[in-house]
Amino acid sequence: AIFTFSESLRQSFSSDYHVPAKRVFNIGGGVNLTNLPVANPQKDYRALRILFVGTDFERKGGAQLLQAFRIVQESLAAAELHIVGPDNLDNPPSGVIFHGRLSRRDSDQNRKLDSLFRDSSLFVLPSLYEPFGIAPLEAMLYQLPCILTDAWALREQVTPGFNGELVPCGSVHQLAEKIVETLPNPERLAKMGQNGREMVLRHYTWPAVAGRISAVIDGL
Repeated sequence: AIFTFSESLRQSFSSDYHVPAKRVFNIGGGVNLTNLPVANPQKDYRALRILFVGTDFERKGGAQLLQAFRIVQESLAAAELHIVGPDNLDNPPSGVIFHGRLSRRDSDQNRKLDSLFRDSSLFVLPSLYEPFGIAPLEAMLYQLPCILTDAWALREQVTPGFNGELVPCGSVHQLAEKIVETLPNPERLAKMGQNGREMVLRHYTWPAVAGRISAVIDGL
């Protein structure tokens, strides 16, 4: 048996490497948090606050997000974009708050990252390529709806209208449109945030993954 993180990879093993489909199993992956964040039933989504987390800024679609954010500001002047991950960001435009690289291993930085997840209203990751995507799953545990690229494993993590939205790879204008459509609607954000958290708890924790591995092994 061969285990993959996503259905996209499971299909790739068969189509690209000609492994018999009956040998390949999508068992998913889990969030890398030692302690899962506690749900906040009173989470406030009125702040027009977007969060991006990605060390590989270019591959994660950071440049496209900055372009889209300028368009977003034309409709939502009070919008904020918080960027975590890259070591530097040259001349961020107005409304962009750059936090640099934050490590979970550093207690102060971990607290700052935790507060960013808790205080934001929407998570956006318009990756140009994404092998899997852990950050959106972590964001969903903090009840953040996600706008992701409609490709790879990302399209398996988001059901449009249920826990977020999907946009075509590299499409700046469609990304901006989805943000403008989604961000100023607190009630819709709250519902999608709740749905996302429940979905991750069901499918994307390591105990859930281990259970799927065990089921496959039992059936061999």
